Amino acid sequence: MRRRTFLATLASGGLVATAGCGYAYGGGDRRATESFGGGSSGFNRSTYHATGIERIARVRTGDGFAPFSEPTELGVFDLGGEPVWRADHDAVTVAVAGDPLLETIVAIEEADTSADLVAFTAPEADDEADADRGETPEGSVAWRAVIDELGDREGGAAVPPITAGDAAAYLALDGTILAVHDGEERWRASTDIGQIGSIHVADGRTVDVDGEIDGVVVSGENAVVALDPTDGSERWRYGATEPDGPTIEIPREFVPDPQVHLHDGDRLIGLDWRDGSTNWETETVSASSTNPRAPSTTEGLVAVVGSSGLAAVDAADGTERWRMDRRVGSPVAIDRERVYWMDGSTAVATGPDGTQWRRDLDDVSGRALTAWLAGDRVGFAFDDSTIVLLQREDEEPGVLPFSTRR
Repeated sequence: MRRRTFLATLASGGLVATAGCGYAYGGGDRRATESFGGGSSGFNRSTYHATGIERIARVRTGDGFAPFSEPTELGVFDLGGEPVWRADHDAVTVAVAGDPLLETIVAIEEADTSADLVAFTAPEADDEADADRGETPEGSVAWRAVIDELGDREGGAAVPPITAGDAAAYLALDGTILAVHDGEERWRASTDIGQIGSIHVADGRTVDVDGEIDGVVVSGENAVVALDPTDGSERWRYGATEPDGPTIEIPREFVPDPQVHLHDGDRLIGLDWRDGSTNWETETVSASSTNPRAPSTTEGLVAVVGSSGLAAVDAADGTERWRMDRRVGSPVAIDRERVYWMDGSTAVATGPDGTQWRRDLDDVSGRALTAWLAGDRVGFAFDDSTIVLLQREDEEPGVLPFSTRR
């Protein structure tokens, strides 16, 4: 319930004093609205996004009219909407992906042009002095690679799954994973897992654990397989039990040991990252066959979205903390009491006891890209370049010092 507290004292002789005047924000109150790289994208241009750890990448691309701009404009922003770095490119692109830190961004050029795979990298630390002068630091094209299969695509063909690692790109081509490092094809690995759904990369920069960790994990129709990033050799394999294939997540923090979270049918499984052994397994909500959603971890809780509702599972041991029978759309952020998500243009906080609050965001026209927790606030970023921060729960009324003025 939203609460407001306003205490006023009126005294004689023209004395007006306010004592104990504490403004308490209620759950769902809007705390801030920001924009990342706002402005029109121009005529006949497309926009693509990638999300990383506390960053968002946006690519605007096309041959349409956009004054004083290249066919592709890349910007990386923090979750406050501030620019981190930018780059331009002289060809139209049709897909974008980034490493978890968004320090390497890879894009596929459209089939009607050269159809190269191109990588952009963030500027060196010395170059970031531009930010002190109010200028956005400029990244650069690190490498381009000619991939025959990309050039053979017809215009409008589906873009294959792609992701990025540190100075590397990983691309799915008809059941085969192709690794490109510094513009050179390093290896190809046949996975034998059916149609590939997603590719995930982790390394010691992004997983909050002691010791070195690196690797590539790929999900397909009938299995999940982990590959060595140096040569593509198989490290371990997990066979799926459901025909629709599992969805997976590699949490980046607040997990005692590095693991892969795998949603397979009505089971959530925590697999050891290193060897694929099972750390824990729990029964959970059944995965949707029409719109499968990968698990997502926030502050040690795994949000498992299924066809009949959502479950909150402890990432440390697989214990289910709570469950609700409400289908949830959009990216989510979760805490010990509720899940935060977007229902169309309405932000919603829902828990096992029902809806805690709803907030209409009528001025937001975009689709939610990501959600996160920030202290007493929950944030949403949208593909119309808007960022909104909302109060997570009711505040306790504060007390301000008594003051008088004659």
